[in-house]
Order: sequence, then C-alpha cells, then structure tokens
Amino acid sequence: MKKLLFILLVSFSALNAQTTFSDADIAAAAGNRYETLLTNVDIVDSDGAIQGFMQLGLNFIHSDRKYNINNNQYIQYRFEKDIFTDKKETIYMYYRLYKKQIPQYNLPLTTKVEIWGDYANVIKFFIGFWSRQLDFENIKPGTVVNTRFLTDIATLRVDGSTAKITVVTAKDYKNSSNPEPSLSVVPVKKKEKTVKEYIKINDLTDFEKKVIINNLQSQLQNNWLRFSSQSVKEANFTIKVSQTKGDTNAYYQTEGTLPGLQDFLTQLSAGIHSHTDDLQDTLQVSIHKGQVSITYQ
Repeated sequence: MKKLLFILLVSFSALNAQTTFSDADIAAAAGNRYETLLTNVDIVDSDGAIQGFMQLGLNFIHSDRKYNINNNQYIQYRFEKDIFTDKKETIYMYYRLYKKQIPQYNLPLTTKVEIWGDYANVIKFFIGFWSRQLDFENIKPGTVVNTRFLTDIATLRVDGSTAKITVVTAKDYKNSSNPEPSLSVVPVKKKEKTVKEYIKINDLTDFEKKVIINNLQSQLQNNWLRFSSQSVKEANFTIKVSQTKGDTNAYYQTEGTLPGLQDFLTQLSAGIHSHTDDLQDTLQVSIHKGQVSITYQ
C-alpha cells in the first residue's frame, strides 16, 4: 500500500521541469488516464507513470529489490505477475530509464525509456498506455509500429517471441544515425509508367491498414468530434493520406470545411514505415448521427 501511494505521489505531484509543456498541457493532450510524457521530464515522473501503469493497468507487482539496478547511466526494475493455466507460472516485465543530470535541477532528466519482457504484456502496455487503436491479434512477429505523444516517439518492435518498446524524444529519433529497421517489408509492384507511382493502402499489410484507418477513425471520433466547437451530426468528406519513404509519419489533408478539421489533422501522425515507396491514398469519412466511419476509397 505504501509503495502504491508513493507511485501515485511521484506520478501526479512532481513538476515536469525540463519540458516546455505544462502539466495542464500534457493532461489536455492525453487520450487516456495514463498517457503522459516519458522523456525530457524528471526521472520520478516517468518512473511513476510506468510503475503506475504496470500495477494499475496490467496488474504486475514489483519484484524483489535485488533485481533493481541504479548506476550512472540508467535505473532498471523488474515486475512480475502470476498466471494460471495448467499450472502456476510467473511472467516478468522489465523497464529501464536512461538518465542525464541537468545542473539547474535536483533530479536527473529521463532521456530514453526501454520496456521489454513478456510478449503479450509488452504489447498490452503499448496499446493501453498510449491512446491509439491497434488490433492486438494482428501484431505479428516482424511488426514495427510507432506512435507519438507530444515530443515522445514510442516504437513497438516485435521479433519472434519477444517484444520491446523504446521511447525517445522526437529530436533524438530524427537525429538517430542508425534507426531500427523494419522487419516487415511489403514488396512494391513495379509498373512501367513514366509518372511517379505511389503505394496504396490496399497494398499494405492488414495490420498497417488498421494502423492508419482505425487510428484516424478513433482520433476523429474521440478527440476532434467530441471537442469540436460546433456540434457535427451529419457530414461527408475525404482525407488524403500521404507518407514519404523513410519518414515514420503519415500526413493527412482534407478539403472538408468543418470547423477546426484541418488544424486537427495536421497534428496527427500514424507511425507505419515498413513499406518501401511513397504512400498516397484517399479515405472516405462519413459522420452519421455524430458517429464517425471511414471506408477505403
């Protein structure tokens, strides 16, 4: 009980001193109760946020203290949970917070986060901590998917029976000279034409289609439509999806004239990057009785 109380205190009362975002800004941007910045903040903030989700979101408990690591480069913890199938089994998750001491602050700055361990629960962490729509069943070996929250970029990498989440600042991600390659490459169909060819959403894997379509539908329904300055009950418009090879973000454009729509779309990104050519396609969006649906055009 004391441990949980400490976690909640460091999670919600500590100031985010190193980031330019205020606590109110971070809370307003969050799509669920757990989502928050993990890098470029005091280490107790990121530590408390991860421990809070491990315990309250995934029902893990802290392992024995002998597994703790705290050196000049990082701190690391192990969490565990008992599961029951034919027999009792204990599964584990680990996380590591890389730190940097800033002279003007008492506490170190978290520069990078790594979370790994039990395959299914690492994926559940990614789906539950960050507010994005992913289909758990379609996250197969070879999957690499990114999501962005303010200045954080979180990458989920699934390889065989292991899964790992890495969180870095957008600046560090962009400047990385050796970014992790995608394990899932979709071959591009070559066509003999003089004009530039773009890969279409239908040429992507089923998982990648859902990353784009489900995430966009969820964002429009839960964030834009809910908080739109004008109640929108019925509407039809198209959204153009584009992505340049080598860029991890998909960009959205629309000619729809609904209030704040394009400004909202400009802030969104969908981190898929396993295709090997530029992506350009169109999605049809329909709003009926205040509900958003998206179909492939």
